[in-house]
Amino acid sequence: MKYFLMLIFLAIIINGCMEKQNQSLQNDSEEVKMLKEKIAKFVPVNIQYEENLLSERENVVLEKLYRASKMMDELFLEQVYSKNSPIKADLMADKSDEAKIKLELFKGTSKNQV
Repeated sequence: MKYFLMLIFLAIIINGCMEKQNQSLQNDSEEVKMLKEKIAKFVPVNIQYEENLLSERENVVLEKLYRASKMMDELFLEQVYSKNSPIKADLMADKSDEAKIKLELFKGTSKNQV
């Protein structure tokens, strides 16, 4: 009788753990769904220009301005929250689908880079 009660108790515990695991997976999928919805709100924009309208020097200046803007982005992230760099590094190291989505949202959705 004692073993039977222990077996039932063990079965209840295992069942409870399985339900928590299923809820955790469901919450993760809801979080991924929410992140994808946020990313979908961003519309990718491809900015083009006529290169022949600019002189060689102006093209060099444009390239330098673009690089400077990338540096300013990094500085801004550091100023907003000092732990943004470690968070970004952790997301880049994590190869899970959820981390990839978070990293895409973290970086912004600009896929078209010069």
